[in-house]
Amino acid sequence: MTNKNKPTAAPKAIDETATAVSTEEVKEAPETQEEQATPSEAIVSGTDFKKIVADLIKNQGCKKFTGIHVKNVTLSQQENYLRASLTLMNKIPGFVPVRNEMGDIAEYKQGLINIIYTSSFAISAILKNDEENAWLGNHIIAHPQGILPLLVGSTISVIQQYVSKDTEYVNPFTTREDAEPVTFEHDTIIYHIVDLTLGKSGQKFADKMMDKIVDSMFDNED
Repeated sequence: MTNKNKPTAAPKAIDETATAVSTEEVKEAPETQEEQATPSEAIVSGTDFKKIVADLIKNQGCKKFTGIHVKNVTLSQQENYLRASLTLMNKIPGFVPVRNEMGDIAEYKQGLINIIYTSSFAISAILKNDEENAWLGNHIIAHPQGILPLLVGSTISVIQQYVSKDTEYVNPFTTREDAEPVTFEHDTIIYHIVDLTLGKSGQKFADKMMDKIVDSMFDNED
């Protein structure tokens, strides 16, 4: 039996931690749980986005981590979306898989991780909330591979949402009324990137994209 729409408080060890940990303090980077919830292609932006973030923090016990630097990005094409694996320079609380003697995952325990997952849909929605780079939101929908140069070297803020085993989960940012809930076989943490500041290389890439778009507009006039 599942616990539908029942808010779940985060464990104490996670609930009391609201700052990222420097990689100098934790040398090893343990593998992290794989993302299991398929991202939504219809994600809110603007005022509604901010309201959902506030509700997750105030009413659902989620924690926000700020000032997290993205060191590297790896893209992988999934069936319905492009997934981005972000390697962070800072570590945040998460579930770490524990393997048995056969090498199989036996359980997950609380620890520190430096890899989280997101999607081109989520990054597009976040960019639409950026006054200077809002135009990139629509550009990423048409050219999702562009999130790689944009994300490398960026600084992000993350909301950490704890989901208990067998509890039905729906992306809180989706606008789809027919979104199907999913459940997890073990306690899980979902990471929502809620703020994004481009690094120097990412901003240069964005500027070049803008130049190309402007040039193409004048070329069409000819």
